[in-house]
Amino acid sequence: MGDKGNPKYNQSGCADPTAYEAIGNVIKFELIGRIEIRDQKTKKEFK
Repeated sequence: MGDKGNPKYNQSGCADPTAYEAIGNVIKFELIGRIEIRDQKTKKEFK
């Protein structure tokens, strides 16, 4: 089992390289405005 403080591992302590890589890509960006999304099926909007 891995180190629970290491971001390469999930809460169970198992290696989770996919999540680690995805989070690494996301934190390269800075949120500068409000995000709005719409469900394509129901057309419900979330703000």
